[in-house]
Amino acid sequence: MPLDLRTDVPWWTPRDQAELEERTNELVDALFTHREENCGVCADLPRTGGRCEVVNGLISGVVEWRDSRERANRLRAVRLALAPMPRPNPIPIDRLVRILRETAP
Repeated sequence: MPLDLRTDVPWWTPRDQAELEERTNELVDALFTHREENCGVCADLPRTGGRCEVVNGLISGVVEWRDSRERANRLRAVRLALAPMPRPNPIPIDRLVRILRETAP
């Protein structure tokens, strides 16, 4: 079962999903426009099962964008996970001793 990028992975943000949906909507519009232009290859689609280079290019553009965004987000997530945690500012010893004396029973 494929991953659902909207819910299954922490590196895919709602902003990424919104942009993917926008690009997908643009793809569908472009495919309908192309179909209305009476492409000979696409007209034979039921018979041949193939796609013309224009359609392949449109689909590839969206798929490549999604793949590159996912790779970039994964890389960013890994870098954040592997980044050293900032060390907290240590409490000076004299202040720590004072706090312990003030809170001692």
